[in-house]
Formats: sequence, structure tokens, C-alpha cells
Amino acid sequence: MRNTAIAAGAGLLSFVFLALVATGPGGVLFGPLAPLPLFAVGLSLGLRPLAVAGAAFALPALALGGIPAALGGLVVLLGPVGVLVRQALLSRPGPDGGMEWYPPGLLVAWLTMIGLAIVALSLGVLWVTGDGGLHSRLSQEMQAALAQVLPELPADQVQDLAGQLAPFAIGLSAVSWLLVLAADGALAQALVSRLGAALRPAPQMAELELPRWMSPVLAVSLVAAYLAPGDFGFAARNFAMVLLLPFFFAGLAVIHAFARHRAARGILLAVFYGAIVLFTWLAVLVTGLGLLDQLAGLRRRFAAGGQGREDE
Repeated sequence: MRNTAIAAGAGLLSFVFLALVATGPGGVLFGPLAPLPLFAVGLSLGLRPLAVAGAAFALPALALGGIPAALGGLVVLLGPVGVLVRQALLSRPGPDGGMEWYPPGLLVAWLTMIGLAIVALSLGVLWVTGDGGLHSRLSQEMQAALAQVLPELPADQVQDLAGQLAPFAIGLSAVSWLLVLAADGALAQALVSRLGAALRPAPQMAELELPRWMSPVLAVSLVAAYLAPGDFGFAARNFAMVLLLPFFFAGLAVIHAFARHRAARGILLAVFYGAIVLFTWLAVLVTGLGLLDQLAGLRRRFAAGGQGREDE
């Protein structure tokens, strides 16, 4: 009963956080925290309490927003959190008698597949509900939305801005949400670990290894993004945005591997993450670092260098 009450309260709190998005300024602060209570329940109590939290989230969403709101919450929030928690709690006996937990690289792969599914669903809805090409439909919708959000801008500038954002808008939106999911999942794991309630140890970022299929799939999507005509190229560009995300995490793994054997590891990582928050363009460099790591094995070199210093 205690766990059920905690799970239900977490689901309601998650709904409140997401509902605050409609209130304006409060949503900017609390909206990104909506997955956090759900992750905390799943990573500390398991899948059944997480299902209770999901029901506590879905019922008020259904009552206040109807079936579209409940389905939207299921697709964007409840489903992804459930999949990631289920995978994170998988384990098997290790060769040394310990427990091997689901590796962080495969968790990133599942996160990426969730993003690809969200992009595919968004493209499908856009194709079914409009006339003309996908790019033109999205440009028109974004132009109408920007005109409401930025009424002071002249109509021609709104049209230009919508045209510039539209080719990548779906992919960028998906990537932004995936980063929120990843950050909330990591924060929830840290919180429940601090409370001694975590069902698994925290994944080590420096040990993240991406599946081999990700590099060729990214290459194909990038080629299609530039060469495929019309709607195929539009879709490929947005899929490519999501497929670049795992290499951002690979770049973070390189940074963690570099800092692992440094005396001021905590300070270095804190400064680095603070710099990314302040200067978002650094994320592009980190993604490039992740791509380079797949080719040159940067982390193996850092690990070898660190082992040499420890032996000394």
C-alpha cells in the first residue's frame, strides 16, 4: 500500500508538472521535470508501481483533456519512460559471479529508437492531416504559430523564420525531448541512489559503447537528407537529427573517460556541463568528438594513458 500510494502520488505530480506547460512561465521550469517522478518510481520500486504511476498520470489527462491528451501522454511520456526503465532493470549473472546490468550504450540505442518512432509518427500525422508536401504543410503551421507567439514581427519575417525552421523542426523537437528524458532519467537514478533505494547501480558514462549499426544508419540518413527529393529528403533530414544524438552521448563518454583519471574530475565535469548549458553550440563539437571516437578509439587511448599513470 505504501508503494502504491507513492507511485500514485508520483504519477499525479508528473501530470501537474506537464500541465503547468499551459500556464506560461511556470511550464518552462516544471514542464521538463515531468518524467522525473515516473523515472524515480520505476528505478526504485519497479515496473508494477510504475504502471500505477502511469495510471495516476493518465486518468486526470483523460478527464481534463480527453482521449487526445491521454494518447499524447502515452506516446511522448509514459511509453518512453516505461521502455527505458524496463531495459535499465534488465540484468544477468556475470562471469565473475556478480551481476551484469543493461549497458548504457544500449539504453542510448533504445532512446534513439524512441526518437525515431516519435519523428515517424509526427511525419505520419502531418502527411494525413494536410495537403501538399510535408515541408510546405509544416511551414504553414509554424507560420501560424509564430504569428501568435511573435505578433510584433512583420508577416514576411515570420514567413522567412518559419521556412528556415521547418526543415529540421520535427527532428529538433524530438531531440530536445530525448535530452529531457535522458537528463531526468540520470537525475532520478542519482536521487534514488542517494536515498539507497536504487534497484540497479548507476551506468558509467565513460563505458558507453554504441551498437555498430548506428554509424552506417546515420551515414545512410545523411546521404538521403541531401540527395533524396521532396518528402523523402525532408523525412531523412529529421531522422538524421535524431540519429546524431547517440554520438553526442558518445562524445560525453569521451569527456568522462578523459576526466576519469584526473585529480579534479568533479570540477572538470561540472565546468564542462556548465559550458554546454551556457554555450549550446558546444553540443555540435561534442557530437563531432563522438563521431571521431567511433573511428579513432579515443576512449581506449585515454584508458590506456590512465592505466599507465596508475601503474606509476
